[in-house]
Amino acid sequence: MSESHIKRDLKKIGLQATLIYSILLIGGIPFGWYFEFLVLKPISINELGDFLAGAFGPLALFWLILSFFQQSKELQNSVDALNLQARELQRTVEQQTKLTEITEAQHQLDVAAREEETQMRLDRETPNISISSRGASGGKEITNQFAAKNKGGDANRVLITTTPKIKRTSPSVLHRLDSKADSNFNLITETAMSKTPGLNLIVISEGANGMSRIQEFDISKPGWPEINNRIFKTGEAESTVD
Repeated sequence: MSESHIKRDLKKIGLQATLIYSILLIGGIPFGWYFEFLVLKPISINELGDFLAGAFGPLALFWLILSFFQQSKELQNSVDALNLQARELQRTVEQQTKLTEITEAQHQLDVAAREEETQMRLDRETPNISISSRGASGGKEITNQFAAKNKGGDANRVLITTTPKIKRTSPSVLHRLDSKADSNFNLITETAMSKTPGLNLIVISEGANGMSRIQEFDISKPGWPEINNRIFKTGEAESTVD
């Protein structure tokens, strides 16, 4: 029930009680005089004051009690309003917390997406060498002929070596290998590559974008699987290659 309704109801009760009490009080005087319950005689001002105080004292007490109930209801309504505000504030805090979590999650997704996009762009712009065989020939020394094709961005220089070291690599450096271009090189070994377990071909391509890529192929196995492919900033020390 609203505060205005409570005030209106208590006021109505008070007026009704006041009216009934006044009727009983005023109507009771002739009744008491008629049946000689009361004796009417002149009284002083002080006695009249005492009479009115005694007559209307219960009514004043009644209004005081109504006022107490009204204040109690108003206080309860104030407490309920404060509790409601506290719950609303709590819900607001919870919603703000969830919104913050969602915003943070979205930010993390955006950062991850940007990092992935940057990595993909870097992968496209950095040289990426694929190798293929062009055959082998020779007797005591076997010349293994290869073709290197650049599937990535332009390369200023491509370094070719092996681990363990072989007899010779010719050439060991390919100068300028543009995107989509290819070039040939030879690996001169004393035995067939398949008979040298763990023979790895290492290709380091220095990109025109300031980044380099190191690739490692196990050429002792069929299909020459790529076992390492990593991008790094050109000029950084590479512990993989002496």
